[in-house]
Amino acid sequence: MVSVRGAGLALTGSARAALCVDLAAQALRIPLTTISAARLSGLSPKAYASSRRSFETVLGLSSFPTLQELATRFGCVDVARSPRYETSLTAVQAAGIDLSQPLFLIAALATACRQQKVKVSRTQLLAVAGVRPAIFDRLCVQMDRVSSATVGADSINLNKY
Repeated sequence: MVSVRGAGLALTGSARAALCVDLAAQALRIPLTTISAARLSGLSPKAYASSRRSFETVLGLSSFPTLQELATRFGCVDVARSPRYETSLTAVQAAGIDLSQPLFLIAALATACRQQKVKVSRTQLLAVAGVRPAIFDRLCVQMDRVSSATVGADSINLNKY
């Protein structure tokens, strides 16, 4: 299945084999560290992690945390439960933004935290989102505009992450 669906991924045979072993070990709940799997694949740990996410997506195995899990991870549970955030989410969905996509959900959470002046690690947000900082920042600005127009909040400077 990897050779059919993952044809667009430019990986060596050993990297594909290591990724398959890693995913099988995860499914069987056998511990395998990312560092040892990266060594087996011949890729750097960063390239291996990126390839693994791509493989999971291509094979339909990617499981992304829910909004509540993300809020717990980043320590902003109160923000996710606030009525203002729920109103903003409704506005964002009405604007046609698909919050089932992980990137949009993370950007919405980051925007709500910034609006309510709750500090969240931007580095950790970017690591979970898996995109470049410029793309994430642009998306957060767009989310801020949509929620500000609906909720009536003032725009907040993007540098206050």
